[in-house]
Amino acid sequence: MLQVSAGGDKSALSSWVLGGSSSTASISDATTLASSSFDADNYDVVTIAGNSSNTNDSSLDIEVSMDNAIWFKLADKYLNVDWQSGDFGMTVEVATRYIRVKRSNTSGSTETIKALIAGKK
Repeated sequence: MLQVSAGGDKSALSSWVLGGSSSTASISDATTLASSSFDADNYDVVTIAGNSSNTNDSSLDIEVSMDNAIWFKLADKYLNVDWQSGDFGMTVEVATRYIRVKRSNTSGSTETIKALIAGKK
């Protein structure tokens, strides 16, 4: 018989890495913007979510770092942007200290974007 005990800290921590709850970041056409980083040291899994006004460019890259200075793109992980709503989101297993998103805008106009990263203990 398996016994399960309830309890412990189930708190979540989230951080706006692009824009904020009532603001957005801007990305000019033909430029790339990296978000601020999220310290994922205490989390095995994080959720990345947000919204973009640019539904023509289909994805955002996910990058990881052990020192918050040298970044590596996860080649098999990227966030698809919904072409109707502009929403994006996914849950990612994290085995590094820091994680961020990177967006390249090739839409022909300025893009507005907001994104958060959250971890739950």
